[in-house]
Amino acid sequence: MNRRTTDLPRHSLVFIWRKSAFVAATMVISLLQNLLVCGLFGRLRVQGDLPGLRTLMLYSFYISQCCGTAVVMVPVVKRILTARMLMVITACRLPLCGLIFFYNNQSTKIDAGHHGGEDLVFQSDWEVAIIYSFYMLAGGMIFSQAFSLSADTFEHAADRAVSATVMSVAYYAGVVLSSMIMVTD
Repeated sequence: MNRRTTDLPRHSLVFIWRKSAFVAATMVISLLQNLLVCGLFGRLRVQGDLPGLRTLMLYSFYISQCCGTAVVMVPVVKRILTARMLMVITACRLPLCGLIFFYNNQSTKIDAGHHGGEDLVFQSDWEVAIIYSFYMLAGGMIFSQAFSLSADTFEHAADRAVSATVMSVAYYAGVVLSSMIMVTD
């Protein structure tokens, strides 16, 4: 056993959970937003500008998340994205999440009523693709930075490892919660 890691002071699990709670909550809220919006991709209204819009959006989800994670690697961006800033961005995404749900419900009603698309929130498939992609890019930034901030809170390697586990537990709890919400939708 490595003496160096066993001799380091360790914080209690409760302390690490408490210290990681704000950033974990931010990550879970952002994760819920991401997964709930992604769950709508299968029933997006295709207006004809991008015939493969639904499939494109599924790819865009992962590509945008990956790009958001890469953006966070830029030192200036990493410095700006504090825990509070992540929560602000997450809160700013809430109205857009509501607008996306409204669009999906609106498009279903318009399809059923055989009306044109002039009353739609988004006027083209391109608008949907761009706005949803930026939405997911921000989600990738929040998600990635939340894990980093949680680990950076602690000085000792053992505490950092426990912090990463705490964030993983929060992540999976968020996945379960979003799955339960999607099933009831």
